[in-house]
Amino acid sequence: MLLNQNRAAYFKEIAKENLDDAVVFLDPDNGLEVKSTGDGNGDKYVRSDEVELIYSRMGENSVLVIYQHLPRLHRKLFLYSTFSRQVEKLGCAVPVSISDNMIAFTIRSWSMKSN
Repeated sequence: MLLNQNRAAYFKEIAKENLDDAVVFLDPDNGLEVKSTGDGNGDKYVRSDEVELIYSRMGENSVLVIYQHLPRLHRKLFLYSTFSRQVEKLGCAVPVSISDNMIAFTIRSWSMKSN
């Protein structure tokens, strides 16, 4: 529980001016949280609420990039599923992805926010 409190405080304490006109790169060990994320492995993922907090505070000229280790699943289906959740949670357009079939970088900018 303390780890989660420290993480919440960490993301909340990022100064707004650091999120303006910036490339914000989140580099968790594995990527965005998955269904099996729990107390034992939660430190290897960035949670949806953490991404939402950062994204909502970014400036209009900022870009958010998230490292994602691709699981041993159909890559395109995994990314489409991940993107669907992000679109729903963040109210953004479908993110852009660059992948080598082992890892992916998902990219969103403020201009991708839905109005």
